Amino acid sequence: MILNIGFSQRLGHVASLIWDNTPESSPLRSLYLDFWIFTGSSGWLRYEPNCDKEASAEFWIALAEQLSWPSNFPNLPPSTFHSPCPHRSALTILSRNTTSHSLTRIGRPNDEYRLRGDILNVLIGTEAAPFKVYKDLICASSPFFRKACQPPWKEASGVLRLSDDQPKIFEIYLEWLYLDNCPTPDQAADLFEAYFLGDKLMDLPFKNAVIDTIINKVIKKSMTPDSMASSVYKRTMPSSGLRRLLVDFYVYAAPSTWYTSKISAKDVDTAPRDFFVDIARKFVEIRHKNVGGFRPWQKDKCQYHEHPEGEPRCDNNNNNNNNNNNNNSDQAQQAKTDLFTPKPQT
Repeated sequence: MILNIGFSQRLGHVASLIWDNTPESSPLRSLYLDFWIFTGSSGWLRYEPNCDKEASAEFWIALAEQLSWPSNFPNLPPSTFHSPCPHRSALTILSRNTTSHSLTRIGRPNDEYRLRGDILNVLIGTEAAPFKVYKDLICASSPFFRKACQPPWKEASGVLRLSDDQPKIFEIYLEWLYLDNCPTPDQAADLFEAYFLGDKLMDLPFKNAVIDTIINKVIKKSMTPDSMASSVYKRTMPSSGLRRLLVDFYVYAAPSTWYTSKISAKDVDTAPRDFFVDIARKFVEIRHKNVGGFRPWQKDKCQYHEHPEGEPRCDNNNNNNNNNNNNNSDQAQQAKTDLFTPKPQT
């Protein structure tokens, strides 16, 4: 009956109703997922009223599992996930006439900029681990430090405290700041922490360098992080490049087994619903470009039916398929629009 209803009845808002009232094996769930996969659009998710954006994480996980494929990891372009800013360290910014990022230029007597001037004392972590950094250098790269070093902030006295950060993460930042090199720590989580620190310090070039380092590490190890989504979504803004990168890791590299209960990625149990919404949106964008006019419910209605054990499948699918194949593309497009696009408010 659902397959024969008028397409003016939009179904883009009933996932919660279905998932709250049917078991996991329900064919109605399968049908609704196919509706979403083959006729939904990423733009539809941007409408707040009458949509499944507020559906439970269980729905979005099921949708991502249906959309995923065996791992076929691409060489992801780092620039896709950069913030809109130059990718360079503060030392490069201060040495405007020097194009080389080599360490050898530090200390040359003829350099436009040399490491000298006021020293800023930075105390990191709960134990106040002390660091000394050239004030002009760090202020050139970090708007946070630039603001902190101006009156009337008390940090203008020459000491700045970052009690919530880790000394080992600040060391990553300093190595990049002084040497124009983002190190690769053994623990992937430390790179994510470095990105969070870059967010706090508002240092876009450093964040971009961390993104590149994460990508290079993933490509080299042929392994993608599967337990960072909760932290990333809790500590970054929706526009974050790190969010987009993590979503693409799942879309392009994660097999469907990551979503199953026995061998699932840790993110499946801990990530917020917004993470799976973003995965579903990206999947639909890709799938929508490749499936054309194919609609699985037009080909075989019986796949969504329930039959007693031993009862044969329905025999009317071929006729239904032939009838549906007679629909022209304009009708199919109109059906898609009516079914999944919220009507403008009048």
